[in-house]
Amino acid sequence: GGDKERKHPPSRPSSSTAPTCPIAPQPHTPAKGARITMRKSGLSWLAATALLTAASAGPGIGHEAHAQVPASAWTPHINLPDSEAHRLAEYQLAVAEARAILAEFAAAHGWSAAEQAISCDTIEIYPSQAALWFRRQQMLGAPGSAYSAPLPSPRFAALFSPPLIRALTPEAFAAIAPDYAAQERSWARLIAHELAHGLQAELLGGDTTRRGPRWFSEGFAGYAAGQNFDAGIRFASASEALTAARDNPPPDAYRRYIAAFRYFADRVPLDDLLQRAGDPGFEDWLGELDEAGE
Repeated sequence: GGDKERKHPPSRPSSSTAPTCPIAPQPHTPAKGARITMRKSGLSWLAATALLTAASAGPGIGHEAHAQVPASAWTPHINLPDSEAHRLAEYQLAVAEARAILAEFAAAHGWSAAEQAISCDTIEIYPSQAALWFRRQQMLGAPGSAYSAPLPSPRFAALFSPPLIRALTPEAFAAIAPDYAAQERSWARLIAHELAHGLQAELLGGDTTRRGPRWFSEGFAGYAAGQNFDAGIRFASASEALTAARDNPPPDAYRRYIAAFRYFADRVPLDDLLQRAGDPGFEDWLGELDEAGE
């Protein structure tokens, strides 16, 4: 995710056969003591739903749980293919849950202001990789030959070009990445991953040239979204983590990105990592952690 594009008004994707499986788990029962009164709180329906979900869900992967962390009153427009229109409420719930996941992570690190500043007002849903890729190339004004160019990844499922997120339906996501989609709340975490790219940009003052190597920015987004694709991967040294992150053939790339990021996040304060990621000698600095005994 996180491709840069020119901004254009959003339009609806073309229709396709309607999928049948649910978008996200059904709403959880609130944890004991988690009480929500929309009339008194003044929260929007989406924000209240996100709060209810955050209050009842377990800890995220890679960060502390902060119960009852509400998302901002965020109500992005959701563009759906005609075949998905009947699932609008499901998408709204999953999108609210995505924002709650990121809000929880950001609050745990003192980044709530940056999270609330993320610019995203529209989410477009596509029924296939081909439709998503075509629209991406179209919005870039790419020449005709580029429309048949290879996908950037066989698991290309979403991208964020503020203020617009584009993503596959949950069924299309599961078809290209069944192991990734098997995670609990996987589609909400896919959207949270894209929002996390926006969080990193905000933390860098909007200077996206300082996001660091691809493995780092994607690893950060997966870590922030609680995507535990890296389960079972452990590194014995910084050099081993760096080698794995650089040597990233599909379909394991994102597993390695997140595992490498987690390795360094366990050893270096996140603020330091994010602020130094754009430095020319960033990876050399990380490699020196072995010598420093970190």
